[in-house]
Amino acid sequence: LVGSMAPSIFALCTVASSRAFRTSSIGRARTTPSRGASRAIANDIDAMSLLAARLNAETNGLRVEGDGRDLLALPPDPAIDIVLAGDVCYEKPMSEAVFAWLRRNAAAGKPVVLGDPGRNYLPVHGLAEVARYDIPTSLQLENRGMKETVVWRVLA
Repeated sequence: LVGSMAPSIFALCTVASSRAFRTSSIGRARTTPSRGASRAIANDIDAMSLLAARLNAETNGLRVEGDGRDLLALPPDPAIDIVLAGDVCYEKPMSEAVFAWLRRNAAAGKPVVLGDPGRNYLPVHGLAEVARYDIPTSLQLENRGMKETVVWRVLA
């Protein structure tokens, strides 16, 4: 995935690109959404995903820090201003664990934004639509040339 992004990540970056903030993103390969951010953190328990996030950021002229801790097991971090999550609803156990953590962060007063390309395990409640995009995709990854992706705000 180096040099390209999943549709949900592209949509998140599009929504967030005009804002300056520190970020945390969870899931697979991630890249920082904003050139104006003072600090961007990619989080994943998989070291290869963190490497992909760093390489994606470098390819796009950006810098991202890697964090390999299991943030889902931790309380909301007061040093994180906003939480971005992309394409995390592809398995039921993962979706349930991630959404519990996302909602804890929203309850702590943080903006929590999720990009999702229509995965099966996206919760139907507690979300507010922010934007909708048709994103060009790889035929090998998505079996079609365009993928509708929705950016959601996660409610507490």
